[in-house]
Amino acid sequence: MVTAARNTLRIALASLVAIVALMAAAGPALAVSASISVTDANGRPDPAAYMARVFTISGTASAGQYLYVKHHPAGGAPCAPTAYSDTGRLSTGFYGVPVSGPFQTQRAWSWDAPGSWTFCMWIASSETAIASPIAQTIAFRTPGGSIASSVSPASPRVGERTQVTVAGSTEAPRRIWVKLRPATGEPCAPTYDMDTGQTVIDGWDADGPFAAKRDVTQSAPGTYLICDWLSGSSFDPWPISGPQATTFTVSPLPPVVSSVTMINCRTHRPMPVLRAGQRTAMCVRYRFARPPDPGVRVSVAYVTPKRRTYKTVTAMWRNDQTPTITTQPLPSRAYKHRRGTWRAILRVGDSQLKSTPFHVR
Repeated sequence: MVTAARNTLRIALASLVAIVALMAAAGPALAVSASISVTDANGRPDPAAYMARVFTISGTASAGQYLYVKHHPAGGAPCAPTAYSDTGRLSTGFYGVPVSGPFQTQRAWSWDAPGSWTFCMWIASSETAIASPIAQTIAFRTPGGSIASSVSPASPRVGERTQVTVAGSTEAPRRIWVKLRPATGEPCAPTYDMDTGQTVIDGWDADGPFAAKRDVTQSAPGTYLICDWLSGSSFDPWPISGPQATTFTVSPLPPVVSSVTMINCRTHRPMPVLRAGQRTAMCVRYRFARPPDPGVRVSVAYVTPKRRTYKTVTAMWRNDQTPTITTQPLPSRAYKHRRGTWRAILRVGDSQLKSTPFHVR
């Protein structure tokens, strides 16, 4: 009986030793982990939109598992219990990658939008297997860039060819978009497609420093607005630069006088020479080949032989006005004792247009 008991005890001890040895050989279970980094070509961390970057996922997994990655804008719903049920976008190249033990997987990727994005990572036996998701949020910066327009000449006239120069630089390959319209107080729209202006440049490629030129002409005077965008598309809501606004003024064409005649204010007959003793008031008749613009101030100054202004008459040019105007009279008493050469000086706006001499004998 004693011998049998001893044999049973010996067998039990041997089994226990074998179990302990087996557990020691198996070692501790591997902890599942994963993290993502975004670097430039030189290996420096630099999450940036629109530029090629190296995405690296490193971690640890058990044998027979796969890596699944999806992404969505930060601040939304949390990662789902399975990769299949998550509503994020597939991270192409990182979905269904076999992993085992310590692992690292990479791919080159140009991220398509600035802002903060959450990456959801699962290490599981399948995309439908429940696993604790690993979430990591990365902020992608907007690349550097600038855009601005200028015009030459700076103040063109109606119908004059005007060169629009759009210059700047961009860190990432983008496109140039430019529109032009009258400045009504309405700002440039957030995107090229949304703006109501006339197309000047429609999606020219830009990478690094750039300068683009186009010629335009305007048929009406006034202030005009140029809107610039440096973005990936005509509807891109995240431009690198823009909308940038530039204004310039188109001046009206100067009026052209075709003839000037000194006339008798009563009979409207020409008076090439005035005599000091006569009692006839004199007027000046102007005929315009190209009249002033409506609303412009028109004035005529009568200047004596001693270069003193005797009288100035002023009026605003009306929209319905004929191209011929007759000034208010210069009375005979004005030149009765002022013999010599007088002048009738016509000004339109702030510019002197015509200086016409007439003689008093």
